[in-house]
Amino acid sequence: MSKYGNTREAIQNALAHAYLGNTNTANFADYGCRIDRSSGNQAYIMATAIQMAKIRAAISSLEPHVEAWMLYCYGPDVSGMNKDTKHTLVALTVDQEAFHGPRSLKTARRLFAIAHTAVEDYRIGLLMGRELPLASYLEATGTNGDNWYRDWEKHRRTALMTIKSYDNKGVAEVSIVVKEIRESECK
Repeated sequence: MSKYGNTREAIQNALAHAYLGNTNTANFADYGCRIDRSSGNQAYIMATAIQMAKIRAAISSLEPHVEAWMLYCYGPDVSGMNKDTKHTLVALTVDQEAFHGPRSLKTARRLFAIAHTAVEDYRIGLLMGRELPLASYLEATGTNGDNWYRDWEKHRRTALMTIKSYDNKGVAEVSIVVKEIRESECK
């Protein structure tokens, strides 16, 4: 499974393959063969397709919000993946899990905006190694920098830690399948 690299790369490849659909299975698998300079024989292509299906099945077996996170974060940036819906589902779950207690409607909207922005922030951090500027949070919440660190920064950190837990849980579960695939290739 060397063509997939680490578990996160295997997830990205499997989700890209899923987006292409069954009609393009052979083309995508043939592309995968060319990446690792393997032969393009039919048995290898089918084995690659089955491996990717196992990874997608592992993702589908996760809790709904963790599955949505994995699809949002690691899936291809195409309209057919309903990324906005997945983004919102993850943000709603973060909002419910991370921010407890009674609050006004204005505060609730700001906390959801923090959760929604944090989802994209964490994704950008994972995939590009950078973070969203503070201005993105300020704009989303309608707050200013004067009170951000006093009133809202702790909520941003809490949201990011919650998303990190989703990512760690999803990657850990899928890595079991990726490890099994790698071990079966060594035999």
